[in-house]
Amino acid sequence: MKIILFIILSLILSCSTKRDFPGKDVCYLLYDVKTQRYVEEHNRGRCEMRLPACSTFKVPLAVMAFDSGVLKDENLPVFKWDGQKRMIEAWNQDQTPTTWMRESAVWVSQEITPKLGIKKIEQYLKDFKYGNHDMSGGLKYAWLTPAPFIADSMGNTLKVSAHEQVSFLEKLWQGELKASSQSQILTQKIMAQDTSPRGYTLVGKTGSGFADSHHDLRLGWYIGHLEKDDREYIVVLNFSDKQKVPAGTYAGREAKEMAINLLSERKLW
Repeated sequence: MKIILFIILSLILSCSTKRDFPGKDVCYLLYDVKTQRYVEEHNRGRCEMRLPACSTFKVPLAVMAFDSGVLKDENLPVFKWDGQKRMIEAWNQDQTPTTWMRESAVWVSQEITPKLGIKKIEQYLKDFKYGNHDMSGGLKYAWLTPAPFIADSMGNTLKVSAHEQVSFLEKLWQGELKASSQSQILTQKIMAQDTSPRGYTLVGKTGSGFADSHHDLRLGWYIGHLEKDDREYIVVLNFSDKQKVPAGTYAGREAKEMAINLLSERKLW
């Protein structure tokens, strides 16, 4: 009986670990794909909250685009740079599907979405069970928050919760989305990949935005798939700043760093 109680208590503590993230409101989820259980779930209320998808939307968008033939493979088509200088230097050049995803070039997304159309995108999102599947904020802006590099008016209507991100990524890696298997394989292929010192492969996507209209409080996302041998996990982290931070720090990059640090604690990195 004591052994059983100890195991139950360990599972509870493992899943609901309390953490301290000074200056940030954080959701962190670590999901074991093999057991279909959460290894860790920090801040459940926030994890159930739907937030602007930001650039994590590029992952379902890639599936749609490959499935519809808008994207051909990891290298085609080539999206020609329009010569407009944007604040991120890597965006100021021609892009392929791979560079679009890995450099998170917003202008490429804004060329892809009109080719699909709102009705088609919303139907895909419903089929994927991806957030509120609301694109009413506009084909070029629905997934974005207000940002210094966005001059046009827009509405950040497409929102998704951390739990929904986990479910979406699990289906993507199992090939269970309502789309061709090839579109799901190609989407995985163009996502940024890292290999840890312990030999884990992490494939994921960052997302950066702002939690306020003054661009003082950031919103950051990281969603990823972690694998080594027979171990497989989905990791999702998002945060909002509670206080203003120095300009120039991208929230998505910080979210990824936070996720990797948390994986390191469990020797999963």
